[in-house]
Amino acid sequence: MNDALYALMKELFDENEIRPREQLEAFINEGICKIETTMQDETIESLLIYFDLEDYVFIDYIGINPKFHGQGLGSKVMKDFLARQTKLVLLEVEKVDNELKQRRVNFYERLGLILNDGDYDMLSYLDPSQTIPMKIMSYPTALDKEAFEVYVKKIKQDIYLL
Repeated sequence: MNDALYALMKELFDENEIRPREQLEAFINEGICKIETTMQDETIESLLIYFDLEDYVFIDYIGINPKFHGQGLGSKVMKDFLARQTKLVLLEVEKVDNELKQRRVNFYERLGLILNDGDYDMLSYLDPSQTIPMKIMSYPTALDKEAFEVYVKKIKQDIYLL
């Protein structure tokens, strides 16, 4: 992972939500974590970091460089990605408690993702004694209660190593 990509992640995401670089690079080296970017000249326009696991794909990060906001790039990146998937796709979003978080959920719903019932807490990377209330979105189908609980366990094991 190059410095420019990690710097963009730090610009786009709260420090509590950024996986340590060494851990991310280890997942990439194992081949289970993949990075896709779009570029304009020498500048990263978008990043998509995901885990391609046995029975699901987990989107860890999707972000658009602020220089390229408002051009429909986020929709294009997600539509292209979702169109290539043959497994269940899962994505975390923060529990909605303000307008910005609701706009994120609305964006993903317009792309066909479904906000599932049920909550869980993500551990902060910065301070593991702190948690972040999250929801899970899925594509192309919703998760029933049993499947939600199964995938929460898988996410905690596969993605967060708990």
